[in-house]
Amino acid sequence: MSAVITQAKEDKESSRIIKYDVNYSYEVEGETYKGRGTVYHRVKIGDEDTITVYRTSKGKYKIEPIDSPIEILIATIGAVLCIFILVAMTVGRILEKRDKEKNEESDNKIIKGRSQRENSK
Repeated sequence: MSAVITQAKEDKESSRIIKYDVNYSYEVEGETYKGRGTVYHRVKIGDEDTITVYRTSKGKYKIEPIDSPIEILIATIGAVLCIFILVAMTVGRILEKRDKEKNEESDNKIIKGRSQRENSK
């Protein structure tokens, strides 16, 4: 959903991250709502921004809270870690299966060799 920025104040706490505390004005089903949010890119009054809203139990619409960059980073690291563990487990199972098949083949060769020697006697 699109919302118009009605007020933007740069948060100068961190010199590394561009952060603005903004007020939005947005319209849902013909009714205009106002809300607050945080954006991590340069904005000015009158800019349009994409937001996500949800309906409260009272039937009003509110802006869904935006996660901080730290929360996003933690979630991303968690997802990458889960994928790594999944790949490691899959590779482990494949190697385990391959070793088992090799052991069975070598056992079969040994048994065939013994039976051929016994048959030749």
